[in-house]
Amino acid sequence: MTLQKVIQDYIDFLHKPITNSQDLKQDQTAFQEPEIKQLLRYAVDNRDSLDEILTSIAMVMPLDLDMYKKGLTCLICGSLIEFGGNPKIVVDHIIQQLENHLTATESFLSLAEQEEWEGGTLSPKELDFFFSYDSDALKASITSSYVVLATMTSVCRLKEARQSIRTNTPLIHQVIQLEDEVDNLYYLKQVLYSVDDYEMIILHPQSETGLKIKADMIQNNFHFFTLLQDLYLTQFATHPAFATFHRNEKAIHLAKGGALSDTEEQIHDHALFGFYDFHALNGEGKIPSAVMPANWLFGEGTLHHIPKLNGVPVVILGENTLGDRSWDITFCTPVHEALKPSLEAVEVLSSEQVKQYITTIQLQNRLVDI
Repeated sequence: MTLQKVIQDYIDFLHKPITNSQDLKQDQTAFQEPEIKQLLRYAVDNRDSLDEILTSIAMVMPLDLDMYKKGLTCLICGSLIEFGGNPKIVVDHIIQQLENHLTATESFLSLAEQEEWEGGTLSPKELDFFFSYDSDALKASITSSYVVLATMTSVCRLKEARQSIRTNTPLIHQVIQLEDEVDNLYYLKQVLYSVDDYEMIILHPQSETGLKIKADMIQNNFHFFTLLQDLYLTQFATHPAFATFHRNEKAIHLAKGGALSDTEEQIHDHALFGFYDFHALNGEGKIPSAVMPANWLFGEGTLHHIPKLNGVPVVILGENTLGDRSWDITFCTPVHEALKPSLEAVEVLSSEQVKQYITTIQLQNRLVDI
């Protein structure tokens, strides 16, 4: 079987719409179609052809093809990417199809609510009814989770795609609205709420140390705390202020996208610092003995919630006054195996730079108090 024959057979399959509701499969048997099995079998045996297959599929994805088969095709593209194909070839088409699928799924859910459908697997009679009313909406509702998985597979490998999708406000609203209705949308939301190439300032006033850092794929503040503790103690390993601090190496490994053993015990990381926003500093540029709760960084929040000074988020590190503050490592585990979260030190701040930041913060806080 030649590559051209495999591709042509699959494209011919895509051009044949589903016209009978009973041909819609609501489980993995959907991928037992001969053309799909043939394509995937060829791809597994001929990894050097993956990009050519993806390119051929990308050329027909914008066409007015069957909604159900487009959904299946997105997941097949995701599989080809996981085999080693280049996600750049098809990622834009997958994201566009995600928008189309979610819009159609909204229509299905609206109709299902009118009909007081209780959810679950559709019976043959229900399939017939919804198909006759709006076949595209039905087809999208069955295959939307496949498109979400394909989106995750592609954008988790492409920083540029993640940055682009975060600017797509209508799609973000769809993801939020349908999170509880479409499988795996929760994980895509975590990617949308995370950051890439996000510059921040970290200050430890007591030791007059600080860093300018860049954050990639940090999912929440607990995740940030684990990686920041590692970065800060690595950078200032010889500073006497941190001589007694001990990092949790297992937690750090997992927070960076490392594998978790099936037999691994439950892992928690512990706070070595107090984590505050810059409003925590008092008029003397110091951290008071009792910081207002409003100025703590709460672990369940994201980096987007950290107040900015002159357009840049600023984090103040101080003594951990919360005792054994800890968090489960599941907060830090990346939502996709392709993600490799990181914090990078862009610049080590001098003592004078730290003092200047603190002076600027004092002035800013005084303006807020007026």
